[in-house]
Amino acid sequence: MITSVFLMYLSIIIPTKDRPKDIRRLLTALSRQTFRDFEIIVIDESRNSMTKNICKEYEKDLNIKYFHVKLGSLTRARNFGLKHAKGRIIIFMDDDIIIPKDFLEKVHNIFETNLNIIGIQGLIISKRLFYSQIKNAIRKALLLPYLGAKTQYVRRSGVTARPFIHMIKAPIKVQIFYGCCFAFRKEIFNKVKFDENVILWSFMEDIDFSYTCYKLNPGKLLLDPSLKIYHFISPEARLNDRRKYYMSRVYWAYFFFKHHRNSLLSILAFIYAFFIGNFILRIIGFITNSNKKIESQLFLTLLKAQIDVLRYLGHILRGNLGRINDKIIRMK
Repeated sequence: MITSVFLMYLSIIIPTKDRPKDIRRLLTALSRQTFRDFEIIVIDESRNSMTKNICKEYEKDLNIKYFHVKLGSLTRARNFGLKHAKGRIIIFMDDDIIIPKDFLEKVHNIFETNLNIIGIQGLIISKRLFYSQIKNAIRKALLLPYLGAKTQYVRRSGVTARPFIHMIKAPIKVQIFYGCCFAFRKEIFNKVKFDENVILWSFMEDIDFSYTCYKLNPGKLLLDPSLKIYHFISPEARLNDRRKYYMSRVYWAYFFFKHHRNSLLSILAFIYAFFIGNFILRIIGFITNSNKKIESQLFLTLLKAQIDVLRYLGHILRGNLGRINDKIIRMK
């Protein structure tokens, strides 16, 4: 049970691993905030002491709780941070973002003026959020993630859609948040935690968590474009393309059946998107991408993910990802 005794307004939880330059940049941004009633909880899984030493440098300016732990999962790191958080509002931040100096002040003001809202997210500015018009139209038709929707929501196939950032002029209600930075009132964690079945960087764990909150509290997640989040997508400590792609496919299947298994239309949409849509997109990638080696590897990885989802479907339906996770760990 999450304690109801609040010692400060905000708790900022930052999982990190082997990204000292990124954590320094983020801590610098936090040290310049106009709103000061916050603590920072750093959960570090780095292989050296560089991040620990950087946190020590900032202790005179910031209230930092530092933990060096080996948890093996982003979701476990976030849940670990929750156990040590004393704030009324919990903010989860990736280590490779940067925020304006009035960001926390705006978070405070939005929660104080929208008492019915349980969670908020800002406008994420990232190089990932750009597709060509043709590619975007293809993804939409294949029931895959796409840009240009009126809000952030979960498609029938279990993937997500979101607006172009230039489309969001005023706060909107959404179904889901994306993981690089979002905030919730602490009371929600008495009912919902991050799913620890997924390991490493835990693809779609942010969608799963926020969508679960949405289903319990419809209409109470807010995307406010006055909050700006710059997501740099650090190249450090990244998974290789094959492992990342495999994880994103099999965890998509896991979270789909976790939320949508009782809808026949959703199951049909998932089958179409997961098997046919992914296959078509990889064929297009092979034709249009000059790096045929990478595309060939991703195509074979897709086939492996599809076969494994069918092979271990019973395990997935029971929420048992042991076999899948073993394959992820062994994958090179």
